[in-house]
Amino acid sequence: MKLELNGVETRYRKTMGNLGLTMCLFLVLFYGSSLILGSVSIFFLFFPISEIWYNTVSDLLYGAFYLLAFMLPVLLFKKKMQSAGIRYRSMYAQPKISPYLPMMLFAVIFLIRTASYLNAGWSSIFDDSQSMDSWYDSEMQPYQIIIEFIITCVVPGFCEEFLFRGAILTNCLPFGRTKAILISSILFAIMHANPAQLFYTFVAGVLFGIIYEKTGSIWNCVILHIFNNFFSLIDDVLFANFYEYSMLISTVIEGVISILGILSIVFLCVRFFSKKQDLSDGFYQKELPASDSYAVCPIAASRACSLFFAPTMLAFLVASILTIII
Repeated sequence: MKLELNGVETRYRKTMGNLGLTMCLFLVLFYGSSLILGSVSIFFLFFPISEIWYNTVSDLLYGAFYLLAFMLPVLLFKKKMQSAGIRYRSMYAQPKISPYLPMMLFAVIFLIRTASYLNAGWSSIFDDSQSMDSWYDSEMQPYQIIIEFIITCVVPGFCEEFLFRGAILTNCLPFGRTKAILISSILFAIMHANPAQLFYTFVAGVLFGIIYEKTGSIWNCVILHIFNNFFSLIDDVLFANFYEYSMLISTVIEGVISILGILSIVFLCVRFFSKKQDLSDGFYQKELPASDSYAVCPIAASRACSLFFAPTMLAFLVASILTIII
């Protein structure tokens, strides 16, 4: 017997279906680009070029395809939402940078790195062939560092935030802030398709989602995402160029981040999550922030969980799980 859905549940179900289709397109583009890049490698066998040019061209092509794999699904999601008769909500792209961004930076990096260490503990049971020791067998040249910064920091910082926070989280907000943040974070984590990244990318998604909502601008998340990835790149550069001192330098950096991160977390929690309201100026003609539980289209958590698994979403989840297992 088919279960009848009310108006809100129908809208939610259609939104999840469109999200699933969007993520399926992402998988096709992402793994399809690997085939294209493989063809480019074969092309260079017939037209040999220097190693520097080969690495530069290959890395920049990878960055370009990575960008397309995220941005094209955003366009598809917008079109499918509109064709389903659901208003597409544009991301919060106001060019306003939070004055608390430096503290957010240390807090986010500290929490994500802590989560990554926890993640590394249980994910060691998997065979992770791409260990740090095998990434760089020689010193990284300046041009390599610049290219790595572009393709591992700048490009992901933009396209991943535009898809998961800008498109997905924003258009799930009508069903509640908590649901929107959790849905975007779960998809963000599964997208990485790597057991060694699942937990800490989920934590990162939650943090970026909260900051996106609290600051009202995607650019704060983009900057934080870029700098978070940049600190990982620093680890790679230290390992490749200063191997003998990399552990000492990394430990000092970790200590500074930990101290500043903890202090920043305490300050930000007091500043943004205090329940005390400021009544000094009164509330007349003053816009108050909605509570975190507020939803324009309220839907019960149990129904939201069951309706989340639309056919296209199931297809994405199954394909991602198979990728993780393989």
